[in-house]
Amino acid sequence: MKISGIQNVSDIFNVFHDGGIIGYKVKGADLELYIEIQYLAERINTMYTSFKVCIFHSENLVLQPWYDDHDKKEPYITDIERIFSPELEV
Repeated sequence: MKISGIQNVSDIFNVFHDGGIIGYKVKGADLELYIEIQYLAERINTMYTSFKVCIFHSENLVLQPWYDDHDKKEPYITDIERIFSPELEV
């Protein structure tokens, strides 16, 4: 299923709010995210544990981290390896 529009994409990520990004792949300008959220995946098929989300044309990916230490000086991270190096929660 292909979903477009800012609100629709936002709604999809809200559905995955209990999930964690357990992996990713970059394919040209596209990004595949593997989101583990077993209880939701099992509702589709009892053998499923995660979802794959493909984001097309994701050239400007930026993470704005939430720091417990307010002295951190890096407001945005743009390096994809650094963005996905820890397991991120959605």
